Amino acid sequence: MFSLRGFGHMLAKHWLGSANFFSDYGRYSTNSRMGDDTCRAIIEAWRSGGGSKFDCSYSYNNIPEILPFVSKKDCINIKFPVASFDFKNVKLALDEICSPIMDAARLVSVMVHDADAVDPQVTLDFLATAQERFEHRDIKFGASVYSVELAELLVRAGNCDVIQASVNILDQRFLTENMHKIFTDHGVELMARSVFLQGLLVDLPMAKMHFKQFGKRDILDLHSWFAEKNVNPSRACLNFVSNHQAVDSVVLGFASSDQVHDAAKAISEEIKLLQELQEMASNDSTIIDAREW
Repeated sequence: MFSLRGFGHMLAKHWLGSANFFSDYGRYSTNSRMGDDTCRAIIEAWRSGGGSKFDCSYSYNNIPEILPFVSKKDCINIKFPVASFDFKNVKLALDEICSPIMDAARLVSVMVHDADAVDPQVTLDFLATAQERFEHRDIKFGASVYSVELAELLVRAGNCDVIQASVNILDQRFLTENMHKIFTDHGVELMARSVFLQGLLVDLPMAKMHFKQFGKRDILDLHSWFAEKNVNPSRACLNFVSNHQAVDSVVLGFASSDQVHDAAKAISEEIKLLQELQEMASNDSTIIDAREW
């Protein structure tokens, strides 16, 4: 999945590890405008592997940046920041925001961004209205969440087709057998984001600086393990998440076309230490939950 952080890139699990690993989904969700040249370069790099799908977040008001570069062959997922905007008329808001997208490409998913920031009923009501608005279109509905409890509530309510959540070597809350069964029983997809824990799992200096004030060891111990086993951190992070049975798709963040190519290389190099990585899960919310940083 594409994320312009960047650009991010959502990968269909069955493409991971193949030469066409960019073929199924791209994600665009950036917190700052990157400019046409950078935007175009990242999309072209992603497209060079066959990419044709993008995920956009209305939160950052940068959807117009991607629309000039997509076509009717492309598919777009849109996330709405229900907590930040007063959608007095949800159907009208859906029309105003989604119409330009549908004019430029195919709208395939409508999701609530940061669903933890609002009452669950607000999310359920928004999704119900969206489902009614797009009743005769082949569109999926869901939410981006942090809380396992909220995800379970939304899944059991029956309004969701997909849940986007933090999943990485340290944050394995959504990978338990119980959660996998709940998702599977309700036919809901798990879309993994924060695979690199916002870069901290692949950038040791950043990790040391970030967690020095907390005196936390989990993330630094993981970096020590990478060094001891001579394992590339990016490769370990990507392989761990993409090979887990509970994960249906993966979201990555890119800020340049070089990062797209680096990710393609990392995902193509399989590692054999996944069992050891499963034992490194952390329950420390000050590490795995970015809201507490």
